Amino acid sequence: IEYYANNLIQQVYPNFAISIHRDKTKKLEPIVFEFICDGRSREYARLSGGQKTVADICLRLGFSKTLMDISNAKINFICLDEPFESLDEFNRDLIKQILLMESKTFSQIIIISHTPDARDFEHTIEVHMSADGISYVKGGAA
Repeated sequence: IEYYANNLIQQVYPNFAISIHRDKTKKLEPIVFEFICDGRSREYARLSGGQKTVADICLRLGFSKTLMDISNAKINFICLDEPFESLDEFNRDLIKQILLMESKTFSQIIIISHTPDARDFEHTIEVHMSADGISYVKGGAA
């Protein structure tokens, strides 16, 4: 997971790394996620919102790729709910970069979004809600 997550994250944040290890100082040896920014360790709570989102997505993709390795099975799609929510333009662009890089691994990337950023991808389906609360597809696949 660490290998794949870092491979992705360092393509968009070269001075950012994730370390995953067991805390052998504790009896149950919990798994610790350490975030290294510009050579210094930083707690998850101290990351910016954009860094958290990028790290979360890279960890999830790293987990998916690790599952593929372990199971010797292909995962063809991923689904992300609101990956652009509450991000500034810079970090939205980083997420788009990551997803475009991963389109070689995952043939279908499903993005649920209320922002126009999802329209930057090749195929989109817009779902709208009528005045009486019923969802409908407008226009179909582009």
